[in-house]
Amino acid sequence: FQEFVLGFGQLAFQGEQAVDPGLGGQVHDLLDVILGAVFARIGAVFPESRIAETGFFITYLLSFTCLTASFFTSVETASSVAGLILDFMKVLLPAFFLAVALAGGSISAAAFYSSILGAVAGAQVICGSVIIPFVKAYVLFVLAGNLSREELISKLTSGLESGIRWLLKTMVGVFLGLQVIQAMILPFADSVKRAGLQRAVSLIPGIGAGAEAVIQVTAGSGVLLKNTVGGAAVAALVILAAAPMAKLLFFLLLYRGAAAFMEPICDRRLTACADGMGKAHGLLLQTVLTVLLLFAISIGLVCGATNAVYFGG
Repeated sequence: FQEFVLGFGQLAFQGEQAVDPGLGGQVHDLLDVILGAVFARIGAVFPESRIAETGFFITYLLSFTCLTASFFTSVETASSVAGLILDFMKVLLPAFFLAVALAGGSISAAAFYSSILGAVAGAQVICGSVIIPFVKAYVLFVLAGNLSREELISKLTSGLESGIRWLLKTMVGVFLGLQVIQAMILPFADSVKRAGLQRAVSLIPGIGAGAEAVIQVTAGSGVLLKNTVGGAAVAALVILAAAPMAKLLFFLLLYRGAAAFMEPICDRRLTACADGMGKAHGLLLQTVLTVLLLFAISIGLVCGATNAVYFGG
């Protein structure tokens, strides 16, 4: 039986070297889980034997390799889609805020442009240099912590997970809070400026009424253009993120479902690994969703707030 264990381990390791670390890696995980369940049952029949424990460690190391490879593929997916969103925002902002300025919100356009551009730079630094490395560390802590029967670093992993979630919420709260404060003040300053200009033009003898009507029509066209660009930008952001987020959601459900299926038949440590991988994919999904919502809400907030310039005039 010991020769069977070592032979199976060698074949599985060779197979993992050849498999693509995506969905094919999940098949290897399933085979490792089945083998781990076999070792767990054998260990119950021969409690004094070390063969079952040796076989389990071989299975665990194989699972460690495959889980890590498949997870880092998911990390690349999350990093790439977050980078696409940030690059799209860098390209969008000049054109979008030019439309805001043409709609009569020059003060709002200048202030919002600076704050959202700062949010893009901040999100790029926080997600790329803090959150993604923390998620990688979380996965490694989960896999390493479950190597022993005792829970050695469970508090560290749970604290790291909570810290990542709070960091994402804090990022959204700070960036959107700043923009909400701006939205309460700046559009009304533009509205006062435009109303004063309109009143001054209306006092011009002979052409005042016509000039005022032209200003009103021009401002209305600018608002329509601005809101159209904003709506198209939000739709483009959703399209960019839809497929990668669906992939991350699929792996999240797959790992959490596997953990629920494994719990009655497998060793607690393998179940904890599958559950931890599901939580890690949840963190990646939350990161991408946070970046998407941050800028989609920002665009909607700017469009809604700067409409006050037109209606206030």
